[in-house]
Amino acid sequence: FSEDERLSVVYRIGDCEDGEYRLTLFFAPSNPIHPDIVPEILVRNRTVTQRWSRISVFPENYRAGDAKDLIWVNGVITQQHKTVMRIQMQKGINELEICFTDGISVLEKMELERF
Repeated sequence: FSEDERLSVVYRIGDCEDGEYRLTLFFAPSNPIHPDIVPEILVRNRTVTQRWSRISVFPENYRAGDAKDLIWVNGVITQQHKTVMRIQMQKGINELEICFTDGISVLEKMELERF
């Protein structure tokens, strides 16, 4: 997808204090559309003019359909893929933006926890 065609979503999140948070994103199960192309998302907090963090939906050694790959097996059993990252938040309203660089990732849920 070109930059103009990418889908994105912005969440407005209130916070009581500045700090670093663990952001866990849960995606609907899917497989890469090509073995050499790993689906990625871009994440940033627009409020603190944070640069984009490029996050792979799958780990580097992910092997779709391989029963020996525990990440794939757990994704099948739980019907979710999970990605964890750190993000900086500030006191007040934050605008968390998530941009999808492929056409297959479906965000189901996110959790935000203070470190």
